[in-house]
Amino acid sequence: MTSLRLRGFRRQDSSLGTDVPKIPKVILDQIKAVTNKRARFVLDSIVRNGVVTTEEINNAGYEHPPRAARDVRELGFPLKTIKVKHTNGRSVAAYKFDEGELQAGKIGRCVLPKKLRDEIIHSADQVLCGSCNRKKSWDCEHCQNWLHEKNPDVCRHCYWAEPTGYTHVAMHQQRRAELVWIGDEVRDFDRLKGDAERNGISVPQHIKHILKKD
Repeated sequence: MTSLRLRGFRRQDSSLGTDVPKIPKVILDQIKAVTNKRARFVLDSIVRNGVVTTEEINNAGYEHPPRAARDVRELGFPLKTIKVKHTNGRSVAAYKFDEGELQAGKIGRCVLPKKLRDEIIHSADQVLCGSCNRKKSWDCEHCQNWLHEKNPDVCRHCYWAEPTGYTHVAMHQQRRAELVWIGDEVRDFDRLKGDAERNGISVPQHIKHILKKD
């Protein structure tokens, strides 16, 4: 049985075989103040059932459960990812409160008014497309600084914070360059791709190989 303990109070939820804590009022008040709908669903579900599964998050209309969990963590509620047995006997991933102290004073992401969002896009250096935002979320969620050290200076020198002057990517020694071939340049790309395929390697690997020869 998966056990959730928070200040010693528990009650039983039989649907997932988990112990459901009696949440202290101060924490419930903090949860009631959450306006992020995705985070609020996760928090309310954990208060009610002790855990919330990724399947439940998906069924509620939120297609990326790890993003929902990150919303909650950014609000200062530490979560732990676990495996639980569903009623059909299948193991599913789920989130519950971590047994450490709940952090206070953090502010999660919020939905910006369109006018403010447009102003940010107009002036910002690092506004991400959907695909890059998913990559950033994955890197951040697995970064040792985010998980343990929580040093803002490490974040400031990350690629995802400053792509023109970074020293690492999620604490890994990496450098990235995005190349785009346009118009007549497409023929150059096709030639590179053909050479790469003949050598049984990817286009990026082939470009690195050419640079090493130079």
